[in-house]
Amino acid sequence: MWYVVQTRSGNEENVSELMKKLTDPEDCKRCFIPLYEDVRKKDGKGRIFLHHFFPGYFFVETDTPEKVFRTAKRIPEFTRVLGSREKEGEITFLPVGKEDEDFLESLLDQGVMRVSYIKRSTSGRIEKLIGPLEKYSSHITKLDVMRRRAIVEIELFGKKRKLKFGLWTDDDPPIAWIRESMEKKDEASKPFIDDIDIGIHPGDTVRFVSTAGEDEVYGGQIFIVEKVDPVRRKVYTSLPMINTIARMEFSADEVEVVKHGTE
Repeated sequence: MWYVVQTRSGNEENVSELMKKLTDPEDCKRCFIPLYEDVRKKDGKGRIFLHHFFPGYFFVETDTPEKVFRTAKRIPEFTRVLGSREKEGEITFLPVGKEDEDFLESLLDQGVMRVSYIKRSTSGRIEKLIGPLEKYSSHITKLDVMRRRAIVEIELFGKKRKLKFGLWTDDDPPIAWIRESMEKKDEASKPFIDDIDIGIHPGDTVRFVSTAGEDEVYGGQIFIVEKVDPVRRKVYTSLPMINTIARMEFSADEVEVVKHGTE
């Protein structure tokens, strides 16, 4: 489980490193300092700087909290474990709540909260949001795209807290993971071809029915459908010509089914 250790702000790295050295690896599975990508503008474009998500705190993952706490007490810079109590020589070591842990897990990628890409319409409406802020957009109390920041208010560690999210826009340098996420979203938003049925399928017999005069060119010929693109509503077939085979493409609206291939 996760536990929060409090120390003097600016001393988190020193104390967490001492904790790792003094604690058995089996007792201290992970010791980490959550970071977030803050954004500042220079020459009109965003630049990313890493800052502590919770200044003065770091996290320990352990199944033997009493051992870790006793080790922590040997560190001069150590202050206290959040939620710990000492009574008559006994130590109560309170873990981070499951909801708080899930919340942090949803934000952090390898211990870092990335920036969130945002795109707004000319009216100010959010058109696209990708990144950690996406799940918590309903909790935004302040949105300042010009300064590349959003403030979210949420219940965390037993009280309301305001968290800062860095923002990224199309005006800023491209970031690979944002581009890949956008491509995945665009791909996911496309309809599945197998789910679209325009009433024409490979193997169907169709007749050209355009009223624009082309029917005179094809002479009311009957075609066997070879391929269908339901998204673009295109039908593909072949016409035997002199010494060759002509590959033809028609709009699905230009043909009518004479006989289905299954009939």
